[in-house]
Amino acid sequence: MFDTKTLLLVVGPGRSGTSTLAGTLSKLGAHVAGPHLNANETNPMGFFESSWSVNFHNDVLGRGPVALADARPEAARLAERLVTAADRAALRTYLTEQAAGRGLVVLKDPRIVWLLSTFRSVAADLRMNLAAAVMLRRPVEVIASRLDYYHKPGAELAELGYQARDLAGWINQLTTCEVQTRGMPRAFLSYDEVLTDWRTAVGRALDDVSVQLPVPEPGAHHAVDDFIDPGLNRHRGRWPEGSAILDELRALAERTFDACDALARHTGAAADATAQLDEVRDRYAFAYGLDRAITHDAAVARAARERRKGQHTSVAGRARTTAARVGAGVARRVGRISRDRRART
Repeated sequence: MFDTKTLLLVVGPGRSGTSTLAGTLSKLGAHVAGPHLNANETNPMGFFESSWSVNFHNDVLGRGPVALADARPEAARLAERLVTAADRAALRTYLTEQAAGRGLVVLKDPRIVWLLSTFRSVAADLRMNLAAAVMLRRPVEVIASRLDYYHKPGAELAELGYQARDLAGWINQLTTCEVQTRGMPRAFLSYDEVLTDWRTAVGRALDDVSVQLPVPEPGAHHAVDDFIDPGLNRHRGRWPEGSAILDELRALAERTFDACDALARHTGAAADATAQLDEVRDRYAFAYGLDRAITHDAAVARAARERRKGQHTSVAGRARTTAARVGAGVARRVGRISRDRRART
């Protein structure tokens, strides 16, 4: 176990089971930083996600903006540029308050992946050991869950486009998380294994990050047994057919999952898994660059429309200002004429 305070970050793409893991750690006795978001129909057992962290990240990332599941390979670098000294100070204050009198603090928020460098530096300032627990869920299930809960009929992106964008974001978010957590204590956990044998999955993960919590022996009933409901995995999903681009993303996503799953279950050499993830990330960045090239004309046209819109707004604003000035001048002249007439009479 760490000799000093430990900050354990529960991360991974949204809808991957991070709430299940954070809730499990809470019921095992860990302090999961709050106040927590309220449960809702998308997560009836609770999010165990800090509303402070959500607001903090939304404020910082909104300046970019950087999306929750941003598909840009450089998203983490862009996000770190948005962080100010005031942001670092606010994070230090929050973590200090959460760690007061505690040896372990768990903070769950999928957004953390974009600001992991900031968390590293702030944790170092506070002399807190930093570790990460990364949740893995099969990408087809994640995309099906997001499509069900978040995609609205009539949205700008049709269903297939939404799936493609979300799948790209899943690949980018998870591979970014894997790269950013290298060199620090970390554990990967399979959502399927947590649902079916949480004692083994969580116990192994806690060993990986050198955190001690009382995981009960098999057969001994625990509150976690009542908390984890395998029936909540309602999104098995299936990949749509007939899209070559989605097939390419699907292949990259499945390679990403397989490599991270090997890290989670300790099957095979970790070096082989990270090498495979490097290949995936390079391939993804290449594919994303091609997409940018293909859509270059559309991006230029969109920027031109925004410029024209801005110019129109600017011209309209100047016209309103001029009209107001003219009106004020007329009013002054009318006022002077009225006063002169009164004076003559």
